[in-house]
Amino acid sequence: MYTVASLTRPLRIMTKYPNNNWTRIWQNFHTAWIPDTVRSTWYMVIHDILPTKERLKRIAIVDSDLCNQCGQTDTLHHRIIECETGRDMWRWTQARIAVILRMNTCYVLDDWPFRPQFNLWPPQRHSAVVWILAFVYFRVQHPDQPNLLNYADFMRRARWKAHSLPQRHMKVGNYLTVL
Repeated sequence: MYTVASLTRPLRIMTKYPNNNWTRIWQNFHTAWIPDTVRSTWYMVIHDILPTKERLKRIAIVDSDLCNQCGQTDTLHHRIIECETGRDMWRWTQARIAVILRMNTCYVLDDWPFRPQFNLWPPQRHSAVVWILAFVYFRVQHPDQPNLLNYADFMRRARWKAHSLPQRHMKVGNYLTVL
């Protein structure tokens, strides 16, 4: 049985970002062949419910909304893409996606990890890009390993696991060789 609060939560995120194509976002989220731990983290990112300092200050749990590492406001976007090595990890990821899509990195938008509302052709390329965007899991769940080398190693190991299962290999073709 649903409660009123559980039914209004999805509406709050949709009203906060009304210009997003939520049907496409959920299709991309549900078709990504990622483990449940990664999926749950990405779900929290899409819903903007991670406990960032900005969010914790808004609900009066902490006094300051500044990041411990760089002193800027600690938002979800800042934590994943802008802060210290997160910027390097995102640029590395953008470059890999740009190679797969055969385009300039400026066309790989910064909001793709937060709300993946794109539709790419062919389906194998689309699946590979959605899988790579699940990198937000590494940045959110592994704050103690904040360097690009650890992230690249994590992605290579995850690629190997993805290629070890035949049905997943068919879904992405050879697109993940860029990692």
